[in-house]
Amino acid sequence: MSLETYFSLQGEVWLADRDPATGLAKKTRWAFNAPKLEIALSAETDDVVESYSGNRLLDDQLDKGKSAKVSLTLHGWSLANLALGLYSSVAKITGGAVVDEVLPTGLVAGDFIQLDKRGISAMTLKDSTGGAPLVPTAANLSIYRPNSGLVQVSDVGAFVQPFLASYTYADADLVAMFSQVAPPERYLVFDGVNTKTGKSVVAELYRIKFSPQSALALINESHGTIELEGVCLYDRMRAADANLGGFGRLVQTAAA
Repeated sequence: MSLETYFSLQGEVWLADRDPATGLAKKTRWAFNAPKLEIALSAETDDVVESYSGNRLLDDQLDKGKSAKVSLTLHGWSLANLALGLYSSVAKITGGAVVDEVLPTGLVAGDFIQLDKRGISAMTLKDSTGGAPLVPTAANLSIYRPNSGLVQVSDVGAFVQPFLASYTYADADLVAMFSQVAPPERYLVFDGVNTKTGKSVVAELYRIKFSPQSALALINESHGTIELEGVCLYDRMRAADANLGGFGRLVQTAAA
């Protein structure tokens, strides 16, 4: 007979893409600090309220369906975490070189130009006469923000526009919003501990479909968070095993 006890849980959240062929987790990763992980279960019912007593009492109830939702808050800024709510996957750009990118015409001192690539360096310029490349300096055109590819115009002199920019750009990782029509289902494991007793608690959710992220604060006055909401889909592969169930389970090992 187990003894009831108080509980206060903390632990690690691990996420993986779910393999649709086997129902198992693929390569699993730690999602970093997660201050919130909640499961909400609900049942849809068809209620009958009687109309013969004058008290409108609940007389019968038909169960119509069951569902489970998950809420997850992550502190970890990573492209893999961002991809969960942006319907995306992490992609890579291999650095290289751009030759003679045509800049906008009509540039005057004080203007800024957004180049096509990011993480830029080693920029040289030519004007439209095709003369020898100009070395950008603070006196004419200079790289203002290399990470975002911003160039600042100080003085265009007597050069013939448009300018032609050649530069190198760095390797980069990225997530493109809504680049996946149907993001993969996720497999979640919570490897936790009851801090009141020191005993382990493991939770598994087999098929999570996260909704698009409703908001992502890009400017923060305190610690930023990634807020995710999703549904737990029914897993037919696991439902036949009473020890697994169709949605998820909580496990406390004997060793704990």
